[in-house]
Amino acid sequence: MSIQNTNLHHKNYQPPIQRLAMVIRDTLEVAENTIFIGRENLANQDFNAPVISIEQSGNSEVKGFSETYRRNVEVMEYSQHEKILFDVNVWGKQALQRAQILLRLLRTQKGFEQQWKHTISLSAPTGVRDLHFATGSQYRERVMFSINASVADYINVSTPSINHLTFQLSNEKGSQYEQ
Repeated sequence: MSIQNTNLHHKNYQPPIQRLAMVIRDTLEVAENTIFIGRENLANQDFNAPVISIEQSGNSEVKGFSETYRRNVEVMEYSQHEKILFDVNVWGKQALQRAQILLRLLRTQKGFEQQWKHTISLSAPTGVRDLHFATGSQYRERVMFSINASVADYINVSTPSINHLTFQLSNEKGSQYEQ
């Protein structure tokens, strides 16, 4: 199988963590540079600024998969449904209030529309945990909650069908049979 014969269902495939980041960005209507994937990108960040970081918490759990041959277009479709737990950290002033607002907005019509748009389903958020910390003499606000994400993606692999099959048998005497 070559890369050219494989294409993801989504033209611009995004990993689940990026989809979650886009849902949060679009639901809150905030600038893209205020959402970070992972904490390594936060090293030089002003933690009083209102930023959000997202990271995967553990392994994804495969909930199901399927293989389907679509004869009319000669394509084999391989799909997989995964459930993933993410940690969402809200940093900066009024972090607790901003996290609570985000959790409520994710349940609104707009939140569901963003999940639909970015092909991810969010469910079962935990309560918000206060993780404030002190650096030197300065207090930094930080809260965190976890949320489950479900994604289902598939790839299509070009798989031409065999329209005509020929058998050729021969024996030790040299006689042949062909069908």
